[in-house]
Order: sequence, then structure tokens, then C-alpha cells
Amino acid sequence: MNLSKRFQMVNAGRFVVYSCILVFSLLISLWGDGLIHWNIWTVFLPIWLWKLFIIIGSVVGIGVWCHRPAYRYERGSFIQFRAMIISTALHLLLMLYEVLVCIRIESGSPRFPWTLVFSPLMFASLLSIILCLWAVKNDRGFEMELLCSVNCLQFIFIAIKLDKFVSWNWLFIFIPLWISLSIAFIFMLYAVVVAAILVKSPSTQSEHRHVSVTTALTYVFIIIPLVVYAVLLVEKLEGVSTMYYSVIGIPLYLSILTLVLSSFSSRQGNTWWFGLRKDICQFLISDACPCLQEYGNISYKIQFNDSSRTTQSSQQQPINEDVVTNQPITEHNTADSSTPTTSSSSALTVKPLKACDSKEVLVSPVVFIAMPD
Repeated sequence: MNLSKRFQMVNAGRFVVYSCILVFSLLISLWGDGLIHWNIWTVFLPIWLWKLFIIIGSVVGIGVWCHRPAYRYERGSFIQFRAMIISTALHLLLMLYEVLVCIRIESGSPRFPWTLVFSPLMFASLLSIILCLWAVKNDRGFEMELLCSVNCLQFIFIAIKLDKFVSWNWLFIFIPLWISLSIAFIFMLYAVVVAAILVKSPSTQSEHRHVSVTTALTYVFIIIPLVVYAVLLVEKLEGVSTMYYSVIGIPLYLSILTLVLSSFSSRQGNTWWFGLRKDICQFLISDACPCLQEYGNISYKIQFNDSSRTTQSSQQQPINEDVVTNQPITEHNTADSSTPTTSSSSALTVKPLKACDSKEVLVSPVVFIAMPD
């Protein structure tokens, strides 16, 4: 196990975001079931923590950019900084939408229409289409931008349904969602087929097999629970099902939990958050906790050594190899090859070798130096 490589694969920002969404999903389900009687602003506390993390990280990053002009000439620094500014602007639009949702739920007044509440989210969806093209051009991640852009029509349908401009069934309201899930399901099947082919192929490297299988399983544990959750939610909104929202949300929790776990094997995020200019995990090891450098640069390799094994039976042939101590063997009796003999002037002690019936595990630490700058 290469600890240094593991640290480099952790996306701390993604872990924080999906963890906050997971906690919020659980709280909003309990609040919808009436199991908790908190204020709606308190229920949104994980979302506020997420946005606070973004705002503080962006402000500190902008301050470092302004006070350290030499950092601007580092490789890829300008693209990283611009991506941070774009992500911050998108998160501010999302925060505006969340504030309006809390105000609308708390007031309960029909004079404050849902179309107005969803307007920041619709604008963010249209902006995300341009941001996706920019991210592809500059080789940047665009998960949230893609999620907003493909659901632009879905947000409009939900808003006009809540304002009772249309009387459609919720099954038809979620048509954009069904289309998105169908496309995602096709990609999931493709990943599963590719993983099955690579597993059966003898010429494929083990690392490639591991990556393909992990990717396929990740898609399976994200897409299928989302489909189940969407079906159960439609039945609940239509009054067909009497299940609690907290029970309906179990498949959703599984999907978000998979996203949380996937943050430990994903590409690094933006290195300009908080002005660190490096990944947060590398910063914690090199600057915050230097004592962890020794452990972060150790690679453990586990090898299995197959020893020779013999079958224990009545017809087993005796072992020909002998361990002789005290005196060398001077003469063997060729008449009986299984019994070693010596001259009369020599005293011998003969011990047969014991066969090993189990695998011996060898763990060898391999130390390498890969200290961050």
C-alpha cells in the first residue's frame, strides 16, 4: 500500500461537499416526516457549512493572489485561480436559491411564488452550460456544472408545478429526470461490460482491471439507487405510497455515500482554495503536521511465497533431503535409499525437513522519498 499515492488521490473538497449533502438529505427527510421539529434554517445547517467553507476558501485564495504576485507565474496557476472564482460564483447562486427556499417555507405566503425562488437556480443552470465547455477546454472537473446544466428544464417543471400553473402528474413533471437517468444507465451498462471484458482478458494489467471494476461498481451504486429513489418519491408525491420520506431516502443515502467514498480515489481538486497552492492533504502532511511525512512516504508491499507442500497420506514417499548435524555423511547405503548410514567411527543426527502446508506472507516496507515542495 503506497500511502503517498493514497494521499494524492484524496479530493478533500469533494469529500466535504458530499458529506454535507448526505447529512442534509437525512435531516430534510426527518423534517418532512415530522420526526424533528427544528427551524428550517437549522435543517439547512450542513448546507450553510458547505457554503461557508467555499466562501472562506475563496476569500483567502483571492487575498494570497493579490499579496503574492510571484505565485501567479507558477504552472497552471492562472487556470486554477479562474476556476476557483467561477466555482465561487456558482456556489453563491446556489446559496441565494437556498436562502429563498428557507424564506418561502418559513413564510408560506403564496405571494412569494416558487418561480421566483427557482430563478437563481435556473440562471445557474444556463451559466453551467458555458462553464462545462470551458472546463472541457481547460481539462477541469465539472461535476456540479454538469448536474445543473442537464436539470435546467427539470427545475422549471418543478417550479410551475408548485405554483399550480400546470396540473400534470408528478410522473410527467420528472420527464427530464427520467431522460437523464436513462442516459446515465446506458453509461453504467457500458462501464460494466468494459469491466467484464477486462477482467476476462489475460493480457490486461491488474491495475487496469482494478480501475475498471471500481468505476463500474461506483456507477452501479450511484445510478440504480437514484432510479429507485425517484420512483418511490413519485409514488409518495402522488399519494400512492404511505412510506416516510426517511425510508424513501435510503437509496439516495446509498448513492451519496458512494460519492463520499469515491472522493478517496478521484483526481485532485483546485489547489488555490485557501491560497494553499497545493492539495489540502499534502498541505496537512508537509506544513501542518510535518511528523506525518515519515509515514506518508512509506510503501508497504505484501507478497505471498508459496512453499513446497506434501500430501499427508499412508502412501507418501519419505523426504529425500536430510539435515545432518555434528558430522558429515561419509557413506550411504545404496540398498535402502530412504535410510542414510555412516561409518562406524562417525556419530550422526539426521532430521527430516518439515513440509510447509500454509502460505508464508512477507511484508516488506519500501521507503521512498517523495516529499512535497
